[in-house]
Amino acid sequence: MDEIEDNCQYKEVHALLIINPFRTKALNEREPIHEKQINLAIKYNSLIIETTTLLQIFELFQRGEIDSERCREVFKTQIGLLKIEDVKK
Repeated sequence: MDEIEDNCQYKEVHALLIINPFRTKALNEREPIHEKQINLAIKYNSLIIETTTLLQIFELFQRGEIDSERCREVFKTQIGLLKIEDVKK
């Protein structure tokens, strides 16, 4: 994790990338995130979340299947490409 300085206080920062690379294509026509992008995210301790996964997380939250603490935990600790299965654990 990186650190930033804000008003003389250091904080750890976890990079979070939410992408919708194929927003103009139908869901069934979209290509998966390239393995090189996933490997870079892992290398730099970053998390990639596709918009469809983010919406699924929101649905789980709305239905009460996960709480805000679980969402924060997932966003802070996961790296690479987030799968909805990782959220449900």
